[in-house]
Amino acid sequence: MNATLVSVHSNEENDFIKKNLIAGNKPFWLGAISVVQYLNVFAWLDATEFNYQNWHNGEPNDLSNSCVGIAIVNGKWKDELCEKRFAFICQKILNEKPFLLQSFPNPLLNAFKSLNQNINSLTVYLKRVEERIAKIEENLGINNEKSDCGIREVNEVDRRIVGGSPALQDEFPWQVGIEFDEAIRGGGVILNKRWILTAAHIFLGQVDFNSSHYRGIVGAVSINEAPIYVFFDKLIVHDKYERAYGKYNNDIALLHTTKDLRLYPKWRFLNSICLPNPRTEFDGRVSVSGWGNVNDEGVPAKRLMAVDLNILNDKVCEAKYKNVYNKIEMICAGYPLGGKDSCLGDSGSPLIQIINEVGYLVGIVSFGPPDRSCGEKDSAAVYTRVTHYVDWIKSKIK
Repeated sequence: MNATLVSVHSNEENDFIKKNLIAGNKPFWLGAISVVQYLNVFAWLDATEFNYQNWHNGEPNDLSNSCVGIAIVNGKWKDELCEKRFAFICQKILNEKPFLLQSFPNPLLNAFKSLNQNINSLTVYLKRVEERIAKIEENLGINNEKSDCGIREVNEVDRRIVGGSPALQDEFPWQVGIEFDEAIRGGGVILNKRWILTAAHIFLGQVDFNSSHYRGIVGAVSINEAPIYVFFDKLIVHDKYERAYGKYNNDIALLHTTKDLRLYPKWRFLNSICLPNPRTEFDGRVSVSGWGNVNDEGVPAKRLMAVDLNILNDKVCEAKYKNVYNKIEMICAGYPLGGKDSCLGDSGSPLIQIINEVGYLVGIVSFGPPDRSCGEKDSAAVYTRVTHYVDWIKSKIK
């Protein structure tokens, strides 16, 4: 139909798009991409001259990534990763044969494009070399895998999900929101580029896991942002989890993603959490983050929320939850004065502790009071104790 993503060449065209074609603060794709990684060189996909720009303050800033496009937000431009799913604006070409990018006459652009092709060819070659080296090391029994788990580009935060505060950008790069039919069902935490840990009871109503109903959201702290969506092809529920309401023993599960996640340092806003040593005994202050309700009246969060809690003596949860609480498999956390807690919709989200600026996974949100109240005085919530399951986790994701 001779249509392409739109190119913009003047203030008049940009204002027309702003006033007539976009809504609020939602991003829309324009028809431009970065031509060379690391350099501020963009080209329109319809091969017209890139002779106008209207960047937001601080933009562009994602040029270290291999594929970057331009999105318009409230009239200003931002560079965004190509993997993100935005609405887009098209233009229809009338009475002329459309150009191809390869035929664009600008010799400078052609030179940059040629350089980019050479870089891509070299990248492919180096990847093959790395794969051959990895295969040789595997045959020799060498394990050179290193991890940047637990690293984030936000230092320890003195804060103050119920009674919490909005999470900062990049503060919880391991956080996953798990959606069922595009509505938040619970949370999860990134373990590596293909595995996410969560709570088994999120899938209680699913006899057979139907991956088409589920997706994960990562890389965002606000519902007004466009998150990165991840999709799943496998669910592993602990084999001793009892599929019944009110049963929370072995409340742990793993989700396998259909594609690799690009983790830190490739992307600063995505990273895995570190698994603890199975013999670690955590105490003191911990943090929980999630997309769940912000109070016990069922008000959903519009931002990723986080709250600082304390690990409590097991006797607190034993007294509150009687025979349901198992101190071997579960860990107790809360805030004795009330006003701070995880809540409905946070299930599966991570309870972490920062040690020497590295994040370690202490637990995952499992259950709270039967009346679903959150943040009451002398209240506490129960988390699956991750140290008890480290060996099980490693056996499934190896």
